[in-house]
Amino acid sequence: MWVTANIQEAFYHACHAEQAYQAGLMPYFLAANGNHVYHRNIELELLTLQAKMRRAQAEIELYTVAIENVRESNFPDITGGPSNHVFFNC
Repeated sequence: MWVTANIQEAFYHACHAEQAYQAGLMPYFLAANGNHVYHRNIELELLTLQAKMRRAQAEIELYTVAIENVRESNFPDITGGPSNHVFFNC
């Protein structure tokens, strides 16, 4: 493993928080005088953008540490041979 568990956990927590906010952003329509009016929740949109930013920051830290650790590990051949790479997805 190229990163510590706490860095990986911080990334996963940031991903899940972002996804939770995005789920709450689903637009809804209000009926007003027989018309449907699109209602935006600006506060929730702001929280979602902040969650996206925290996830991006956690992702940057995760990959920066992983890249530094790969360079320091004297990995014999990064481009060839069987891969034991770990991919970090939400």
